[in-house]
Amino acid sequence: MGKREIVRSFICIDLPSDIKRSIYGFVSEAKKLDSSVKWVEEQNLHLTLKFLGEEPVTKVDKIRNLLSKMIPNLKLSSFRLTLKGFGVFPDWNRPRVIWLGIEGEGVGQLKILRDFIEAEARKLDFVKDSKSFSPHITLGRAKSGKISSMLRAYLEERNDMFLGEFMVGDVILMKSHLLPRGPVYTPIAIFPLKGGQE
Repeated sequence: MGKREIVRSFICIDLPSDIKRSIYGFVSEAKKLDSSVKWVEEQNLHLTLKFLGEEPVTKVDKIRNLLSKMIPNLKLSSFRLTLKGFGVFPDWNRPRVIWLGIEGEGVGQLKILRDFIEAEARKLDFVKDSKSFSPHITLGRAKSGKISSMLRAYLEERNDMFLGEFMVGDVILMKSHLLPRGPVYTPIAIFPLKGGQE
């Protein structure tokens, strides 16, 4: 890669393929209720910890090197997260993001990990997140700020629905390449947690 190359990237937790299939079963039904929503493709489902934006590849290399050294020092073990409940951001009157909730015994560790990544990114002058961390998986985006009454009812009826659980064993620095058909994600680096490779 050339030194002046600009990279769009983010730091995330990927989901096991069986979990993605389970989530997409829900999305496939929701799609039938509102075609105006731009739904996330099955292979792109993930839990974002930090969006880094579009930055020079040299700066992305710095955060990669920093995290590869510092994440092991956290001594965080693998942890379990539960997928449960659906909702929207910012609210039902202006729904722009449709999300799947994150719960479980590992949420505390998840927040420690996210806060650490945010602090390390700030050291390298990445933009600070303006919103407090609310763990979720983005399922779709309603660019008009509206969704159909049928989709709203479908989501509200399932606001306590359990969709599975999984172990978090690593963190991924992901490159996002925007194409007309949608984004393509490619791992730049994978940072294992303690026990994440066992």
